[in-house]
Amino acid sequence: MVSEHHETTSEDMALQNVNTSSQSIPCTDSTIAVDAGGSVETGRKESDPSGNHVALCDKESDLHLTQPSNDMTFTTLPGTSLHEQLDADREKNDFISEQDAAFHERMPTLCSHTECTADDVMLMCLSLGFRHNLSWVAIVDIMKMINSIYGTKKVSATKYKLMQRLFERGDFNVDYHYYCEKCCVYVSQVDSSKGNVVCNFCKALVSDPKKATYFASLPFEPQVKKLLEDDGMGEMALNYRFSRPTVQEGDLEDIYDGSEYRNHSSPGGILSVPENLSYTFFTDGVAVGKTKKSMWPIYATINELSPRERAKHVLLVGLYYGGKDPNQRMFMAPFVKEANKLSTEGLTWNHRGRTVKSRLVPLLCVTDSVARCQVLNMQTFTAHCGCTFCEQKTTRTVKRLKFTLPEERVVERTLETYKEYLVEAHARQDEVQESKRQYRGVKGPSSLGSLLYFNLCTGFSVDYMHNILLGVTKTYFELALDCSRSKFWNVPENERFAMEDVQSAIDKRLKMIRPPTAISRTPRTIKDCGCHLLLQKLVSRNDIEEAHRLFQEFTYSYQKYFGPEHMYYNIHLLSHVAKGALRFGGLWTHNSFIYESYNRQLLQLCKNPFRVVREVSRKYLVMKALPRLLDSFASTENTLFYCEDVLERKLVRFKRCDSCILLGASAGKDVGYIGVVLQFGNLRIVKSEEICGQCIWIDTVCGVYVCKMPYGCYGD
Repeated sequence: MVSEHHETTSEDMALQNVNTSSQSIPCTDSTIAVDAGGSVETGRKESDPSGNHVALCDKESDLHLTQPSNDMTFTTLPGTSLHEQLDADREKNDFISEQDAAFHERMPTLCSHTECTADDVMLMCLSLGFRHNLSWVAIVDIMKMINSIYGTKKVSATKYKLMQRLFERGDFNVDYHYYCEKCCVYVSQVDSSKGNVVCNFCKALVSDPKKATYFASLPFEPQVKKLLEDDGMGEMALNYRFSRPTVQEGDLEDIYDGSEYRNHSSPGGILSVPENLSYTFFTDGVAVGKTKKSMWPIYATINELSPRERAKHVLLVGLYYGGKDPNQRMFMAPFVKEANKLSTEGLTWNHRGRTVKSRLVPLLCVTDSVARCQVLNMQTFTAHCGCTFCEQKTTRTVKRLKFTLPEERVVERTLETYKEYLVEAHARQDEVQESKRQYRGVKGPSSLGSLLYFNLCTGFSVDYMHNILLGVTKTYFELALDCSRSKFWNVPENERFAMEDVQSAIDKRLKMIRPPTAISRTPRTIKDCGCHLLLQKLVSRNDIEEAHRLFQEFTYSYQKYFGPEHMYYNIHLLSHVAKGALRFGGLWTHNSFIYESYNRQLLQLCKNPFRVVREVSRKYLVMKALPRLLDSFASTENTLFYCEDVLERKLVRFKRCDSCILLGASAGKDVGYIGVVLQFGNLRIVKSEEICGQCIWIDTVCGVYVCKMPYGCYGD
């Protein structure tokens, strides 16, 4: 087993025999083989002058010397040896095993013929409930059915016991806040020990169980801490922005290349410290069912994660539900308070055995035009000074006030002028007419005015989804395909049937597009319903200038052909798109797509029309905690496999190492950067560039494997 050029020590032999049942991996300096059960194998070698290396032979138990392979690469973690890593892993695993053993002693199996415990049943019922959008009552009824099958109480089949068991460690505590729906003012925090709670202004009872109106503030700090303490996420948050590959110096490849992030990361800036992080937050209303009531969430994403991981890890930090839009100063107050604490005091989290202290600062707020006016406490875009980015005044046309092409240069809003206008608006609060209680669009203090490190003028951008796709594009096609403009299509004027033929021809062309299955938003007909330069992964300064010029040409042609009466606010916003790209990078770094997709998940969690906030917030925390709950409560592999299968494999535990994915419980180990591929049972190491991290399909959990896929478009 040892060649003439390799001296084996007793320590090496002990390391090689950690687990003889798992496969071995060849390496240049040291290797680790990881399987789904958590076992680790290692090997060491010393290269002779000819460059011989240890390789994997046909038998799992044999190691021998063979000719070198240039494809083999492996590096251990900087500053640590392989033995130090293994010793640290053993101590960690021993501690976890002791905790698990003590835990399972308290939870006996359901009977002598099964290994499942009551917690396994609870996890499987929760997975089944989330997969099929079941209510809490349905989930509890399933657990009651299991008790009926056994003829005795095996599972605590009550919602209270279920929540108590899931969050007995007190990881997350949701705070609920009463507000008066009539006055739209904050009343107090919900406290079950208090009696009746009334509004200080109208004296209305706001704590009536059947008519109580309240919103929730979910803990921001614990969610960020749990996310960062994941080995992969914490490592990425600390290093990705510095180690990411760049193509062209000076171009905008991500949000870090924008002017706003560079201002914070310049010497002396808060983001110049590698441990400090930034985040983007979002708020907008979403209609609930066919009622007039709407739900307003507050989401946050960590910018220091890769774009792919940002979309996966969206944090819910606030939730409102009511028949009216929320008073933003009331709704945002708990979030602003906790955000200021994170930006000044920071949070401490554990990363690979060391304590890291990070401060989080807000960088960008993503909203649509309606929500942006409400958050800034400014006049809407239908008013005389309704633009939140500049001071252009609207022009009266045959169809109300519109943003026609300006004759003079437009002045941009700045933080200094905003403060001046705010003072003037405050002096006008005693005016009888409400329209006169503002000054140049500013009505009063913004709900984000006290948010530290956030600029109210440069911290917003034009949203690509709402303002361009759902705004400009939709409006343009509605006007262009109107029968009164048939002359644009060379058909007889006012010929309705001829225009229908034009629409059918366009629909046919669109439906002929056959994108891969990974693209969820496929082309639709137009009846359902220069940006390309700013949507590239690599946006140059010349691209931004060219896009701005094309937007100006489009705006001029739009007003020329359709008239000033159709110059809507979304058309005017095209003049501000390029500035957002300069501040935050390409449009794909700061749009609403990822947040709007999470709105759909929140709507699916809503089953009780009377306690929407409480139900959605609780279910959200349980859903986000499912992977952690599986690690804590699952006692058998069958439970893990069932939950992963029911939830369409969303709970597969893996670690991404360079361009490969390691699956299984031991994937959490620090195994360095390697490229592994398993083909028909033969495990070998290949060049890392041969495996694209975007092109790995997770199918089933079975031993150690990573599938090597050809380059192309695949799903997540």
